Amino acid sequence: MLTSIAKYGQPATLREWMSLYARKDEPGTFAHNRMQLLLGSHLVSASGGKIVLTSTGLIVAWLVKSLRSFFGIGNQPSKGQKP
Repeated sequence: MLTSIAKYGQPATLREWMSLYARKDEPGTFAHNRMQLLLGSHLVSASGGKIVLTSTGLIVAWLVKSLRSFFGIGNQPSKGQKP
């Protein structure tokens, strides 16, 4: 979830974030409790109707991405990226 918004590279609406995370246009597939976890953990914040990474969230996203890369997990290109 966190890496999807980090890859987006800009603040996103909740609907955009849900679509990025779910990789579908249907926001119903996005788990509300997971979003609450990120908000409660202060990894993201809601500002002006947008979801924004906090500095802690940015660090955690980088760490997760680095570890996933190191262990070869999830090396598929994300939506909009070339393989």
